[in-house]
Amino acid sequence: MKTDSSLAQSSFVHIPSTVSEKAATILRTLIDPKLLPPVPEPDDMNSWAAVQQAMESYTVEQQKPVPSEYSIVLIFLTIFGNG
Repeated sequence: MKTDSSLAQSSFVHIPSTVSEKAATILRTLIDPKLLPPVPEPDDMNSWAAVQQAMESYTVEQQKPVPSEYSIVLIFLTIFGNG
């Protein structure tokens, strides 16, 4: 699965002039589904495993900045029992 910036450089999404620059930046990163490789056959487990690994790697990269963008507070609670 290609997810490099070359796929996103020419945005296939129309970006209206009325959206914020932040929204426009996000829209420019979207990848045209036509540029993605075809879906494997249902019984091709090796190809599906490769698709899963590529999706997980891509998702992890996309989520890396999230913790720094939000103030995360973890509170551990025991709802019922001795936890």
